[in-house]
Amino acid sequence: MRDLTTNINGQERGANNTRLDGSANILVTMPHHVVYVPPVESIAEVNISTASFDAEQGMTGGAAVTVTTKSGTNDFHGSLFGFHQDNSMRAFLWDENRSRLEKKPKGIRNIIGGSLGGPIKKEKLFFFGDWEGTFERVGRSGLYSVPADDFRAGDFTRQLGAPIFDAAGKSIMVPTTEGGLTQLREGMVFDPFTGRPDGTGRAVFASGGRLNVIPPSRLNGPMMKLLALVPHANRPGDLNNYFNSGTQRFNRNNVDGKVNWNRNEKHQLWFKYSAMTALVHGDYGLGAAGGPCLCDGGVGDGHTLVQIAGIGQTYTVSPTFLIDGTLGWTRFGQNVRSPDLGTNFGRDVLGIPGTNGPDPRESGMPAFYVSDYTGLGNTEGWNPLFRNDQSYTFNTNAMWMKGAHEIRFGFDFLHHLMNHWQPELGEGPRGAFFFDSGVTALNPEALAATVGFQAGTPSFENGWNGLAGFLLGTPTGTAKSSQYIKMASLENQYALYIRDRWRATSKLTLNLGLRWELYPTRSRPAGMGIESYDPNTNEVLIGGRGGIPPDAGVGYSKRLFAPRVGFAYQVTGSTVIRSGYGITYHSHPWGAQALRGWYPLTIAADFSGLNGFQPVTTGPNYVAAGVPNKPLGPDVGIVPIPEPDISKGRIPLPAAVEMGYPVANRELRRGYIQSWNFIIERKLPAQLVMSVGYVGTANVNGFAFLDINASQTPGTGDAGRPLFARFGRTATTREWDGRTHSTYHSLQATLNRRVASGLFLQGSYTYSHAIDIANYSDWTAFTWNAASVFYRNRATASFDIPHNFQLAYMYELPFGAGKQWATGGVANTLFGSWQINGIFSAYMGRPFTLTASGASLNMPGNQQTPDQVKPTVAKLGLVGSDGTWFDTSAFARPTGARFGNVGRNTMRGPGVVHADLSLFRTFRPTEKLNVQFRAEAFNLSNTPHFANPNGNVNSSNFGRVLSTLSTEALGRSREFRLGLRLSF
Repeated sequence: MRDLTTNINGQERGANNTRLDGSANILVTMPHHVVYVPPVESIAEVNISTASFDAEQGMTGGAAVTVTTKSGTNDFHGSLFGFHQDNSMRAFLWDENRSRLEKKPKGIRNIIGGSLGGPIKKEKLFFFGDWEGTFERVGRSGLYSVPADDFRAGDFTRQLGAPIFDAAGKSIMVPTTEGGLTQLREGMVFDPFTGRPDGTGRAVFASGGRLNVIPPSRLNGPMMKLLALVPHANRPGDLNNYFNSGTQRFNRNNVDGKVNWNRNEKHQLWFKYSAMTALVHGDYGLGAAGGPCLCDGGVGDGHTLVQIAGIGQTYTVSPTFLIDGTLGWTRFGQNVRSPDLGTNFGRDVLGIPGTNGPDPRESGMPAFYVSDYTGLGNTEGWNPLFRNDQSYTFNTNAMWMKGAHEIRFGFDFLHHLMNHWQPELGEGPRGAFFFDSGVTALNPEALAATVGFQAGTPSFENGWNGLAGFLLGTPTGTAKSSQYIKMASLENQYALYIRDRWRATSKLTLNLGLRWELYPTRSRPAGMGIESYDPNTNEVLIGGRGGIPPDAGVGYSKRLFAPRVGFAYQVTGSTVIRSGYGITYHSHPWGAQALRGWYPLTIAADFSGLNGFQPVTTGPNYVAAGVPNKPLGPDVGIVPIPEPDISKGRIPLPAAVEMGYPVANRELRRGYIQSWNFIIERKLPAQLVMSVGYVGTANVNGFAFLDINASQTPGTGDAGRPLFARFGRTATTREWDGRTHSTYHSLQATLNRRVASGLFLQGSYTYSHAIDIANYSDWTAFTWNAASVFYRNRATASFDIPHNFQLAYMYELPFGAGKQWATGGVANTLFGSWQINGIFSAYMGRPFTLTASGASLNMPGNQQTPDQVKPTVAKLGLVGSDGTWFDTSAFARPTGARFGNVGRNTMRGPGVVHADLSLFRTFRPTEKLNVQFRAEAFNLSNTPHFANPNGNVNSSNFGRVLSTLSTEALGRSREFRLGLRLSF
């Protein structure tokens, strides 16, 4: 129901272009999402063009989706409908069964609405309108990991494992914090303020003669205050031991209206307006301690208002010449407010300096991320937000028919305005703290070089090591983002095209076209220019200030020509061959990523320790040379970042502030997509039509961020960052430019049957492979940014699904009047007018990347992966407590300053098998009135659709599938819905 984005023909999600009655239907802030989903009752036609090479379709590389809403006619037509679902009509979720839930959380959904269309003045003026309301009170549940009671007190004695011996079989002795020596054992927790800065030579914690116990005096006050709010486990085990459920509230109303006016025989106009209002509410999963939302995303209250309006006209100049055009307006208004807004929880309640801020929108709970455990506080760094984004669309086209030629040409214009307050870059306005496992672990490298080990170099990083760091108040990283200037930017897009559809012979039709597109550099309102960055001087360039040009030196190309050529050849009366080639340019608004709010608009600061074994602190108490240290207490804070003076045009970029910028002093490379296909279509007996073809695409210079300040050499940490030696920069520095490449090859087959003898079929199968080099999320980035390992990015795409089968069907049962059986009387009353509809889907799971702790790699900006130690990895297929999805013994934790040998997206998660089925019956009380009863079943077989397994080799849950996919479109469990629709 809320699937607003998709990948088409191997392209990233932002390559699609959707228009509703000619108006742009994309979310400017996240252009891979549509902004408005019209109700089904309002839709007259949906046209989806993929691998289509008509030059009229542009500003897209995946799919061009055109939706047209209904219009009124000379007769009145309308509908009333209602659908109902509740928990009595659904099965337990897999997650609920795994949590041993005895009662399903509350859940109810009602969808009601209606439509009406007809004449205002017959033959001249018509209207159509509809309303749809969706009202949900849906149960959401979660299984979380909270510290066990002994862990809360700093007691990790039961995690002590077997002794570790050197190569000669002798015990290895390590110091304790009480001054003695003890034998090195697995599972130990070490004091980060002992030993050497590289994490070697540390003392194991001891208290009262007991090993692996943190003395009470060392437990951090603010952290213990927060921990007191965390609920205690209500399920067995150290992880996945707390279950909670809640109710997500959702109200949505859609209204559409359209007026058509036949001004005269040659001129027709229409006017359209649509609006959607929505309110979503979700609660914290860990109550007063925050944590993930018991919802589909967005803790607190989220208010949304979407509006789309348009005017269109068609003018017939002559029987062979026609002009049409549309003018559209799209507005997306939204605000999301978390329930903790209004209380400076981090600064005033916990007493942690540097959290929250002077703006009331910066209030609330900081986030606390502890390895292996569920995050605490407000973990939604993007929340709160206040948005007001708009788009204006204008296009005009002309069509001239001359002999065998149908020539169409026109002009396209798009204006995007992004305007919002949302310091989501970095970790949000409240601040965040990270407690990774290396902070209380022992770095065994130097020890291994001295004494060796009987069986390789063991790893001393475990899930509870991060929890111990939390109890001590020793984060491995801190971060915070502040909004200094409200984010607002403008972007215009232009296009001209000409296309000739030429019927060269009675059997051959050629489609020849050319587009020219123009994407001027984005700007900001009120005369302010955009920002860029000069890596030679470590200065941010503020366009329009201090002599800096408004575009800050970011150029654009005026040579974006896109040829299109295609043909259709009718071999026989039942066989047609189609093929074509075309180029399209990436059209999504790049300012939504490159200018979304980087410095100085958003000041996103990140701080880390000297290496993965060292904590970060703001206070003077930190000693990293073996001197006992008192608890950090309020020194666990975030360094304040001063606000810059932008009047000079060039401002120094603070060392710890995250930055993203469009490349300056040359043209920004706007990528393009090449598409080609060869398809054979043939009519078969029984009203079937089959097509088989090859479809391929290649993406060249797609937009992406490269971290130019990523460490270039393993083991060098910040010292290996190119901008560290020159300017002391320790933060990520993302350069935006066209630099991605991808390929997609596929065999696509369809088998369709138009409605005949009551049966309709639409089936498709795709065998494909997509390869890319980047990860696509809210922005596009690379897993490895260092030049020496950049080649590792090229791999199977994260959205790749090699085998995908879909089948939709509709069958009018052969009973009742006019059918084969039960044509009259009681038999017709009981069995007549029934219809079965269904959709069956089966497809492979998606790839994912295995990860590992980067503490010993010590190479910021580059992901660590495990070592594969077996030639093949067995798929075990186990989920939950039954075991692991794959053989985890095939992988080992890497040690030393080197990369693991596992690459990107080498593993694949569970596939999906899904079936929906519905049963309709239509009654006709009068000739013009239809009443239809609907019973619908989602996920009829109640087959769980599992999420990918945990891929972190350092996690206690490595290889385990612990959740299902959250999307409702898949039907997370078997669920029934009842509906009634009246139409006239």
